[in-house]
Amino acid sequence: MKPTVLLLLVIFLTLLPIFLVNEVLLDEADFINFLVSEIPSSQIDQAIDFAYKMKWLAYFLTIIFLLLKSLIVSSIVWLGVFLSNKKQPFYGIWKVTLWAQL
Repeated sequence: MKPTVLLLLVIFLTLLPIFLVNEVLLDEADFINFLVSEIPSSQIDQAIDFAYKMKWLAYFLTIIFLLLKSLIVSSIVWLGVFLSNKKQPFYGIWKVTLWAQL
């Protein structure tokens, strides 16, 4: 399997639980019940609006952190392989790292 397809699969499988929690499990009533105990009722509408505006940020940051994690782990493994005088392309190590994340 190509690393780009594998990367898309890892991203999809990582975002799926986040989507299910945000869209299916948590609804506005749960959010309001939590906020009633934390902030004054006059600020609840503002907090809900802000949360809905920033919901996309969770998906974006998850993708960024997933890419960074994959690249950092692959780079460290590649550095270890390089220092042991073995010939292994970064492409192969990155593919193994993506498989490990599944």
